[in-house]
Amino acid sequence: MRFSVLFAIAGCNVPVGLSFTVGPVQSEVDTADLSIPPALTDGATVLQVPCPPAECPSDPAQGFESQCVGGVCDPTADVTVDAGVVDLSDYQDLSSLGDALTGVEIEAVHYSVDENTITVDLPATDVYWAPESVTAFDDPGVHRVGTVPATPAGATPSGDMDSDAAGQAALSDYLLGQSTSGLRFRLFAHTTVDLVPGQALPTGRLAMSVSMDVRLESGI
Repeated sequence: MRFSVLFAIAGCNVPVGLSFTVGPVQSEVDTADLSIPPALTDGATVLQVPCPPAECPSDPAQGFESQCVGGVCDPTADVTVDAGVVDLSDYQDLSSLGDALTGVEIEAVHYSVDENTITVDLPATDVYWAPESVTAFDDPGVHRVGTVPATPAGATPSGDMDSDAAGQAALSDYLLGQSTSGLRFRLFAHTTVDLVPGQALPTGRLAMSVSMDVRLESGI
């Protein structure tokens, strides 16, 4: 964890600034959790189901869709991971800021794929924030903070996310409206697994960590 504290006296105000790293917050994608209709798999492979006459099954609410491509049903499975609630006070003593903030900046968002045994490439993974009370990925109030680049099968990359300026600004505004004793929000990760007709079902798991460099300021 890194942090710095700045004090400056101007008149009767004593501005305080804290810069520190929040996280790492861990999440996991496991192919055993993929939702695949029995009509499209024999348990080991993705079946080549002719279409038409078959109607390709889709159930977006369950994170599964398929389309007729090249005469067969071509499925994809969405994966959404609730990484849980992040409490900024778990990573830094915020008592020097008083009760309210005058500035919040998300300076950078980092990722690290710590383990990857998944047998297929994963496309880009989006990371989202939401108020603590939100428990479903498609509820109102969910905002993207950044995107992890596509991850080849078995690879364990790390680096800075491609930032979403609007989503990070929304998080800053949200935290500005909270008491310093309640600076909490929820993180989600979302990606899609492409299932190829005629090929083996993907197997394995991916564990990823996310961290944020933040700066909080108060005019106490």
